[in-house]
Amino acid sequence: MKKKSKPEIAAEWIRHEISKNHWGEGQYIKEKELCERLSVSKVSIRTCLQKLQEEGVLKSVPYRGYILGPEAYRLMKKDQSGIRKDILYVEHPGHNQEGRLLHEDKIFTAVLEECKKNGLNLITTNKVGPELVEQVLSMKDKLLGISIVNSMAGTVDSFMQWGIPLVTVEFLREGWPIDGIVQDDRGGVELITDYLIKKGHTEIGLIVWSKAFHQPLFRRAGFAESMMKRDLLNKEATAIVSEFNDEGGRAGIEKLYSKGNKPSAIIISHLEMVRGALAELKDRGIEIGKDVSLILWGSKEMQNLFLKGTEWESMKFNYVEWSRDSMGRMVVKMIMARDYDRYIPTMRVMVPTKLHIITS
Repeated sequence: MKKKSKPEIAAEWIRHEISKNHWGEGQYIKEKELCERLSVSKVSIRTCLQKLQEEGVLKSVPYRGYILGPEAYRLMKKDQSGIRKDILYVEHPGHNQEGRLLHEDKIFTAVLEECKKNGLNLITTNKVGPELVEQVLSMKDKLLGISIVNSMAGTVDSFMQWGIPLVTVEFLREGWPIDGIVQDDRGGVELITDYLIKKGHTEIGLIVWSKAFHQPLFRRAGFAESMMKRDLLNKEATAIVSEFNDEGGRAGIEKLYSKGNKPSAIIISHLEMVRGALAELKDRGIEIGKDVSLILWGSKEMQNLFLKGTEWESMKFNYVEWSRDSMGRMVVKMIMARDYDRYIPTMRVMVPTKLHIITS
């Protein structure tokens, strides 16, 4: 795909602003203001304005600037009859409306309610790869924006090229100029370590996934920063495991208790590992609440889901969670903000985490 020039990009932005009625009749559009707004040179803006004048979108007024031309009013009418009102919600692959993950369901419900509140249509899909790209391509003229709840790096590149507002939820990747909403992982770890240290714990362990994703990376960084500030940093205190399941939980406990270490408190930063961690502690004769304190990362509902049918089903744990309702509502607000001004710098929203103390 041929890369667009700066004058072409500027012209597209001006047409978009006109179609949204952001400039009124008789209002002057000034060259200097456009240069500052779009961060482009006078040469690029003059080339852009000359093209729009030739198209009849703008009309030059000597020494004053530009006003709307006859073609501008056609753009406005066209937009009113074919306004973009669709938001595409891309689910985790394999999840349909009946089988949506528990935490994702809260996000979806909030997105749906916020869409209804603003008169927008929400369309869901669980397609991936070329099928998803094909679906978006077929509806992109009506799309206000896309919400994605996982990474899908290859498809994201296509959406970026088409200029469709995109918001990732519970996932960020550094280097991508994409708006995103995530929980405050660093802040959550800070809450946990503050609480544990006040309770007298100095030997604190963390079990975390090895993948280079936002959540595990920021939890590791937050843990290291929190312990470092208190002169308690210990390289043996972080168990980085490759398995995102029961085996990962077992491996995490094995690493934390290797070399004679005996942590008095452990943070299990992924509930997918909790069953394996609990089983390994039991096999080692380590009693929860007496020999070690545990803090889990995830809501009470998610704990119930992962521990259902196990011997730990009725056990109470302290845990950290965040508002997925806030995440869902912010999705729609961010897409609307991006539609209003495509040149807002990349937006990153951190939803605050909260520590729930169930047992002392």
